[in-house]
Amino acid sequence: MRLGLGAIALLLFAAACPQKLEQQTYVTHADANAPSIPTSHSELPQLPGIRISWYYSSTKKLAMLRLDNVSGKNINAYNISIRFKFTDGSTNPFCTDGHPCFPGEHMEVLPLAGINGMESPSFVAGTRRDDFLYQGDKEVSDVEAVPDMIIYTDDTAEVKNERAFKQLIAIRKGELMAMQKVSEVIKQVLADPTVESPINATKTELTRLILAVAGKQHIPEEPEGNEEMGLRNATANLNNAGQASKTLRQTEREYLTKYVAEQDARIAALGPHCEVKRLD
Repeated sequence: MRLGLGAIALLLFAAACPQKLEQQTYVTHADANAPSIPTSHSELPQLPGIRISWYYSSTKKLAMLRLDNVSGKNINAYNISIRFKFTDGSTNPFCTDGHPCFPGEHMEVLPLAGINGMESPSFVAGTRRDDFLYQGDKEVSDVEAVPDMIIYTDDTAEVKNERAFKQLIAIRKGELMAMQKVSEVIKQVLADPTVESPINATKTELTRLILAVAGKQHIPEEPEGNEEMGLRNATANLNNAGQASKTLRQTEREYLTKYVAEQDARIAALGPHCEVKRLD
């Protein structure tokens, strides 16, 4: 939900467990010759669009999920609820309300087509990917993995996990809110001809906005809780803007004018992905 939506992000979350946002990586065919094992039967509601198996490398102490997109559509986000067992009889912990704790829920938010100049990197229909599950001293003996939320590139969704869906939409909307504020700040700065350093003026105002929202408590389903990270990312990007403008032989105003035009294009691209139509 990592979380700029122009970057790959992963949400790992569960009730009564600490909320955390982490970077997730995946590889296509991590070990093409590894024999895959069907995941255990689960009574949890699941969606048929992603077929899941798993495999384990005893030499690397590494367990991977093998995902096949059999939905017939391209996917740009999904959630998989996971529980696994070890050969010593132990399992990953569960919370008291029955929801699995970390790493029980696994959401991957893929970069959206048309954002940040990227080509569509979606989970294409009919393709396979291998996704990291676990690496450690214990040997995995069994895996239960249930796809319970899928969002397609046409902005439709199938949802069995309400919490995962609401958190993903909050991530997207929070990022959009941050991008809109950044664009507004830059335009206000550029509109004042007396500003000597538009880049510094922009960073100062964005820092003020960050301090205004920093420390406020939000539930994960609220877009506002994801806005701060977007503002911080934009401020960090502008830290190198002064040198970049010199390298490109542009004035700060010329650099920011191009920057805000690109930002507005990202806003236009992201907007529709915040209004997802549910198919259920």
